[in-house]
Amino acid sequence: MIKERIIKLVEFKQVGKEYFFKKIGVTSANFRGSAGKTPVNSNTIENIFTEFPDLNLEWLITGKGEMLKSNHANSKIQLVDNNFLLDRIENLAIKNNNLEKEIAILKKSKKSNAKPYVEDDINISVAAEPKIQ
Repeated sequence: MIKERIIKLVEFKQVGKEYFFKKIGVTSANFRGSAGKTPVNSNTIENIFTEFPDLNLEWLITGKGEMLKSNHANSKIQLVDNNFLLDRIENLAIKNNNLEKEIAILKKSKKSNAKPYVEDDINISVAAEPKIQ
């Protein structure tokens, strides 16, 4: 079935499914349950081919032949929108920064024998242990 081959293509290209579905103008629900057994329309096929011009359309439609055109068969070209990559890098940089802050606070608490106190996901502080008299 064409939808099964579309999933194989997405997995082979190592592109996130949700991102891919958005790029071709469908939702992941079109590929699950009973909707997964319904045919795709020509616009969807055209959008897929636009995203993956090395795709062998005969393979997509009939399952015959190789997934990729012969001159691209050995490459795993990922056609990913640059904005997607930039957003991903920015999100990872924020996570990295937060983790570095947490590590610094944990090191500080270890040196002072204080217990770390996490206020929320971003702001982390160190609470000193109360002295017992």
